[in-house]
Amino acid sequence: MKNKLCILVVASIFFCTLLSAQENQSGLLKQVEITIEGMACQAGCADAINKNLEKIQGVTGSSVSFANGKALVSYDPKTVKLDAIKAAIMGTKVKEYRYTITHIIKKE
Repeated sequence: MKNKLCILVVASIFFCTLLSAQENQSGLLKQVEITIEGMACQAGCADAINKNLEKIQGVTGSSVSFANGKALVSYDPKTVKLDAIKAAIMGTKVKEYRYTITHIIKKE
């Protein structure tokens, strides 16, 4: 009886993991490239913005580059709205810098 229960639990975990992976591969996660103006350096501005993005529940990955003035953000639109991502960028505080978003490109 214990063996059957263990097999059932392991099979359930396996199939849940498989379904979760299929959801991500089927395009439920979104990715956007956001052009940001106002950053002065990588270590201060870009890294602070990236840290704030990673704190948002539903953001699955982010990378902010001062060199190209862009953020690449992957997120689950069921959990977080694009407006919250934009607010996190523009609301980041480093000295007196103000960050503005000039373009958003949705990646496929």
